[in-house]
Amino acid sequence: MSTINILVTSDAVSPVPIAGVVVSIVDPATQLALVARATTNSSGIAGFDIPDGVYELRIYKREVVFGGPVAITVAGNGAYTVTGTPTTWPPATDPILCRCTGRFVGFSGAPLANATLLFTQAGDSENAMPRLLYSQLVGMSDLIVHTDSEGYVSLDLIRTGEFYLSISGEDLAWGFKVPDRSSANLIDLIHPQPVSLTWDPTSAPSNAVTVQVGQSITVPVSLVLSNYEVLLNGATDLWLLYTNSDATIAPAALASGGMEVTGAVVGTAQVTAAVRPNLYPRRAPDYALSSAPPLTITVTP
Repeated sequence: MSTINILVTSDAVSPVPIAGVVVSIVDPATQLALVARATTNSSGIAGFDIPDGVYELRIYKREVVFGGPVAITVAGNGAYTVTGTPTTWPPATDPILCRCTGRFVGFSGAPLANATLLFTQAGDSENAMPRLLYSQLVGMSDLIVHTDSEGYVSLDLIRTGEFYLSISGEDLAWGFKVPDRSSANLIDLIHPQPVSLTWDPTSAPSNAVTVQVGQSITVPVSLVLSNYEVLLNGATDLWLLYTNSDATIAPAALASGGMEVTGAVVGTAQVTAAVRPNLYPRRAPDYALSSAPPLTITVTP
């Protein structure tokens, strides 16, 4: 068993650490089975204890562009550095618009240049998007745009508007809602993914609670998605799988009001959350939370 550190930095002339990067170590000899996963700390470091061998690093953080998988050979303790390019989507020029930017690629990963994209209003346009803009009537006509030579498309859309997007030659159409923000990643709006989990700081300061034997409490929990939607309590079950380290000490169950915790016997347990396996659509790298602190439960007499 070896101890290794993965340092993730920007690829600038003067590199800076990138925190919150999900680093997955997979085994290419066993159909890319997950060996370990961790998130970089404020110093841009994710630490692992893994057996010696040949692995691939799959690295992800929203709004940071990394290259393809990184191959590493672990033979004793060591450190490895990976670089990425943080991206800042250009903001819209009007405070009521959102600049939606996204990149499209083909099956080989090469840019999908000059692809035709069709945007149409979703459902009942009277309710699905603003009808009046600065006392001007918003027309309900379709919008056709094309990706550039690098597969990018960038367009301003009215905030809170709802649309369907389809690609020429495909039968699929994806619905999305434009956030109330100056800019957004179009792909993360179309296919949202879980980003970060938070335990209610009032009920569980520092992500920890103390209960007495026989006492029950409820800790609200929230999950932020990449389309800026916030799911609360029981709704998070659609995306997350919760694990209790010792249910004999503190049984815990997710309910509409949050995580219901009961003190059974004196001791300490933790409730952890991870993304449910086999979510669709398929992603590469796979779905992973950039922040999901465990809930520590201490049961006292």
